[in-house]
Amino acid sequence: MLTPDHGKFRAIAKGVRKPIARKTGHVELFALVDMLIARGRELHLVTQAETRESFLPLRENLVRGTYANHLVELLDRFTAEQDTGRGEFDLLVRSLGWLCTDTDPRLVARYYELGLLALAGFAPSLHYCGIGQEEIEAQDQFFSPPDGGVICPEHHIGLERGAPISLNALKTLRYLQTRSWTRSRCCS
Repeated sequence: MLTPDHGKFRAIAKGVRKPIARKTGHVELFALVDMLIARGRELHLVTQAETRESFLPLRENLVRGTYANHLVELLDRFTAEQDTGRGEFDLLVRSLGWLCTDTDPRLVARYYELGLLALAGFAPSLHYCGIGQEEIEAQDQFFSPPDGGVICPEHHIGLERGAPISLNALKTLRYLQTRSWTRSRCCS
């Protein structure tokens, strides 16, 4: 589970597989739930649960559910247990909501990925060369994660690092990195 104030932690909800259990419908994947938790030594115990937002389209549509799973898996890998990350929580909740309503889940995923990288302190440099720090010119470039983002063709020639990235892809990533979701969605 991920909470806005206590970060990520493990908990169990006893008896939720029984059809008559009160918590059965509330403990679902991709659901925003108010819970009452009893602290344990290693595992916490869910004692009460009430759904605030079920994000039902994520369970009804395989593609949207797959993208939702992708977002949650990324967050799981980027956060440690009990790391308080209100920004990560808010970004995930908003992104799950966008996945339920928007037509292109790929755009939601790219926006989320760039936002999560920024929150984790790994935002790629998309405006300046990762090696020489000069401003990137309007041409096809190379993307090198070890160098922190885009590298210009001049530095790529000597080092042979990075994968090619088209000018259009770079412009799209820059736009997503520097704009709000509302603006990014409207101009996609």
